[in-house]
Amino acid sequence: MISMISASTATPQNRISTTELVASMMHKLSPELINTICSLGVENRYSAMDNYADFLTGASMNPTSSTTELGVNATRKCIEEWGGDPSQIGLLIAATNTPDQMLPCLASEVMARTHGLLPRSLSTVSMQSQGCSVMLKSVEVAQWYLAANPGKMAVVLMSEAHTPYVAPLLRDEYHGFREIARMRKNGKINDSEFEQQRTETPLAELVVISPERNRHDQFIGIRCGAQRLFSPLI
Repeated sequence: MISMISASTATPQNRISTTELVASMMHKLSPELINTICSLGVENRYSAMDNYADFLTGASMNPTSSTTELGVNATRKCIEEWGGDPSQIGLLIAATNTPDQMLPCLASEVMARTHGLLPRSLSTVSMQSQGCSVMLKSVEVAQWYLAANPGKMAVVLMSEAHTPYVAPLLRDEYHGFREIARMRKNGKINDSEFEQQRTETPLAELVVISPERNRHDQFIGIRCGAQRLFSPLI
């Protein structure tokens, strides 16, 4: 039977409230869109850059952490809090949709930056850019490994840093979906303009709603677990 023995998370040091984000872009967001964003129940967000609000309005990005750094921090914390013998760990699965670079992959970077903590004989699996289902896939791979290697443990790491991938909001005004639909119905915008705004509205919501969520740069994290399984928090 597989069970979780340790779980830890790491988040960026930069935290910004939804209220602050909305206030910084009040002149760009319609009242309806502001109401939608503020009614989601998310009070605070984390970002891999220390000037996220300014970046959204056109400033240059100033990153202070990364997917790899967050993953390494979470891995160290998880294993140290567990307090067991790291030589029992035989597999590291590292998954991300926001890698710092294509190569070296996240698993290799974590191995390189945890020298003396993770055993050098450790097998690694990197799963990058595979969407939301990658967490389930990672756990399945860990289960297969543990079934074939009794007495061993596995670490499953999920690390994401989304805000560096976000595009700034450079248009003068952004509206909610219902507003855009009404504008087309009333003849204020044509079909081409409707399609453009319909596509950009989720972007406006995303950049405000989903900086590194607490599962997100938002999450950046890891959950270790198991009678033999370390499994992350996504």
